[in-house]
Amino acid sequence: MENLLTINTLVWVVVAFFAGGWTFGVITQKQYATRGNIMIVTWWWICIASIIFLKLSPFFLFGLMPAALILSLMAPGLIGSIILGVLIFLINYSF
Repeated sequence: MENLLTINTLVWVVVAFFAGGWTFGVITQKQYATRGNIMIVTWWWICIASIIFLKLSPFFLFGLMPAALILSLMAPGLIGSIILGVLIFLINYSF
């Protein structure tokens, strides 16, 4: 059990590094506050909140965070939000 806690802690540190760093960059650097970056950061925090709220493994964030990044490029806006929501729904009811 101790190894699992250590691995989960490491996952949360990596996730916090990327989400926190990207959020800090978007907030403090005006040239990085683009629509796409704001969408990515928002979706990342929604994914993090849903993983915590649904009590799922943080390892799912390693799939959801890149998916949010790709969706912001290929299907921005409402369609991307719906696809990301469906992914979270499928993860919640499949595992």
